[in-house]
Amino acid sequence: MQTRNKTLYMMSFVLAAACSRTSPDTSAPEPVVEPTPAATAPAERNTSDDEIFGVLDVINDEAVAHGEFMKKWAKTQKVKEFAAMMINDHDFVRERELKVRGALDLRATSSRLASDLKQDSQQKLDTMGKIDKGDTLDKAYIDIQIDVHAGWLAALDNKLLPYAQTDELRDELEEVRKIVESHYNLAIDMRTKLTGETK
Repeated sequence: MQTRNKTLYMMSFVLAAACSRTSPDTSAPEPVVEPTPAATAPAERNTSDDEIFGVLDVINDEAVAHGEFMKKWAKTQKVKEFAAMMINDHDFVRERELKVRGALDLRATSSRLASDLKQDSQQKLDTMGKIDKGDTLDKAYIDIQIDVHAGWLAALDNKLLPYAQTDELRDELEEVRKIVESHYNLAIDMRTKLTGETK
């Protein structure tokens, strides 16, 4: 009888152990890490207000960087003055945008557009660094300003203004556009003058 009881006891123990291995797992599942929207969104997605401020930061930073370079290396006084104007105007715009952004409680975040504009602008700055100082560099700088300002105007019209979510940001973008267009027109006029002077 004792042997039989011991056998029953062992069988019940084995069955209990087997059941514990096959019973459903009721513990909390491991969290699944979802990909961030930035990792899966298409390259040409609509730009949010945070991303728009990121693009504006790039425009201001790159305009100032080009201006600082030419303020140091320009040959003609007209080009030096143009470079100084670029620095002053975009420093002013940057300060104003910081106030607008703070009032809206927004940040400046990166985006494909901001990265593309920054890369293009920095490549052009690198190109200027390889050009001999003098008339050739002065003309190259003005040509580059015409090119980058045309790109900034296209970005403002097609990728920033249509997607601004707040009236305050939309108003700021309109003001930035006026300044960028003014610089673009001045650069075209400057190129005509420089070309005439070197003929």
